[in-house]
Amino acid sequence: MMNRVFEINGERFEVSPYSNGSLAQEEDGSYQVSVNGKIHRLWLDRDGDRVFIRMNGRTFEINEIDPRGGAAEGSAAGNTAKAPMPGTVISIEVEPGQKVRNGETLLTIESMKLQTQITAWREGEVDEIHVSPSSEFDRDMPLVSLKPLEEGEG
Repeated sequence: MMNRVFEINGERFEVSPYSNGSLAQEEDGSYQVSVNGKIHRLWLDRDGDRVFIRMNGRTFEINEIDPRGGAAEGSAAGNTAKAPMPGTVISIEVEPGQKVRNGETLLTIESMKLQTQITAWREGEVDEIHVSPSSEFDRDMPLVSLKPLEEGEG
């Protein structure tokens, strides 16, 4: 595996195998990779054409950046975070009208016995929360929408 560039929550990371230039699965199912020069252990899961990683106690959907220009199809978050897979809402950390920073936790969901924090993918204002605590949702269901901040806000 050569170095690849991935986007997670709007931030780009250069990823390469930790040893001998190939990505080998460890006995526990994890992989050791270098992310921006720092060694991490991560677990991968695929759901169709979507890829999820579990690293440092958090789960992320990753989008590979095409080095020939632009992001891989489907990487633009737009204004609404959608459910990566079916699950249940554990908690909601924001309310409509609240200003949020890139990376700030919006809500926590549970899918396949794994809790995942849904974080803001950019600065913005919470426009709408499409779910409620303990509610169940299907894959691709809208969870929370952000709207851009007005010029001068922040």
